[in-house]
Amino acid sequence: MAKWVIVNSSRVKSKSYQSDSVNNSSQLALKMIPLRCCVKKYDWGQKGMDSAVARFVKNQIPGYSVDADSPHAELWMGTHPSGPTIVVSPDPELDNKTLLNLLQSFPEYVGTVNIVAKYGDNLPFLFKVLSVGKALSIQAHPNKQLAEELHRTDPFHYPDANHKPEMAIALTDFEALVGFRPHSEVEAFLDNVPEFRAVVGNESTANYKNSADKKQGLKQFFTALMSAPENVVTQNLEALVQRWSREETIDPDKEALRQLFLRLYSQFPNDIGCFAIFYLNYLNLKPGEAIYLGQDEPHAYILGDCIECMACSDNVVRAGLTPKFKDVKTLSNMLTYISKSAKEQFLSPKVVDEFTKSYVVPVPEFVVDAIQVDGQHVNLTFEYVLTKKESGSIIIVIRGEFNCNETAITAGYVGFIPAMTSLRINQLKSPLLIYRAYCRTD
Repeated sequence: MAKWVIVNSSRVKSKSYQSDSVNNSSQLALKMIPLRCCVKKYDWGQKGMDSAVARFVKNQIPGYSVDADSPHAELWMGTHPSGPTIVVSPDPELDNKTLLNLLQSFPEYVGTVNIVAKYGDNLPFLFKVLSVGKALSIQAHPNKQLAEELHRTDPFHYPDANHKPEMAIALTDFEALVGFRPHSEVEAFLDNVPEFRAVVGNESTANYKNSADKKQGLKQFFTALMSAPENVVTQNLEALVQRWSREETIDPDKEALRQLFLRLYSQFPNDIGCFAIFYLNYLNLKPGEAIYLGQDEPHAYILGDCIECMACSDNVVRAGLTPKFKDVKTLSNMLTYISKSAKEQFLSPKVVDEFTKSYVVPVPEFVVDAIQVDGQHVNLTFEYVLTKKESGSIIIVIRGEFNCNETAITAGYVGFIPAMTSLRINQLKSPLLIYRAYCRTD
């Protein structure tokens, strides 16, 4: 891991926030704070060094051992108490502090006066790397009002009172189920997959297809499906597995869906979530492609590595493809039931300059920039400035070797950039890809 020369900030004693504190602390501010991040070894994570998370953790922690059979699912970068990020510093007053504790001591690092007034001495976003080896649950994240209610009535299952809109940016080929399919596609599956129709029921199928209010019809259809008797679900899943295990298809789209269904069933046999392929869009993202998952929208990640950024929360409402707690009633009632095509689910970034593009979402808590420099710029004269932001930001180096303020940086590095701090990249030795998360101020 790169070693950074860090200015001793212990000289700043006051925790009070002055309007000119950013300017006053700029001479003392840590140009870049190296971080050691929390790893989550959920069962669905990719195993051993196949996991991008494992590789990044190994780069952050010298001597870290990666067992070939150990799943490394998520790398948490932020201030959420369920996965605190730790400061790495030669200064004993800073070393091994949580990032949250550091920011509480120096709120000017969080952001300008307006940022701190809005979010306090904390980061409003949670940045992650995910390495998905098998499907995550069919889930959605509640809006702010519902999150507060769920936390109040069931804090064990809903430990946060915050909403959790999120985005995912593919690092590798990445599979996901995202948002309800167009009604015509769902109806076509009901017509052509008798096992699916049998679980929904003929009456619910007819009501959905004949509904004048398609959103309400979709809600009734989804509720009927998710509430189907267990024996009906098991019987029809087994029937479809037997039929599709024998069939061969020429159409590549149908074959991809058949293989996905059989894969999901092998991971979660007799789980109602296996039918999700017929009502949720199946997306295959290429590296750099992104999706935005708004509050109350259904989704499930299937396979691959991604960057993820979200509001600082860990709230999840699940209803399938999981052995964990399922809350079908809450999920059925909370969803927006908006239908979109697969193409409409993608989030297009905005071009900032030759090397940076921004993934901007409809909520102010987070923006993610991708800074990418290809091989033709690899030389000792190349320079690029990471511009100052009004909020603190977190970067992760996905690939590349370069200098930043005269310090060598390599892939896997994670660091915090205090608000109103710019950094200069130079001496690029290999193609570069950095992701940077911060909060929007407009």
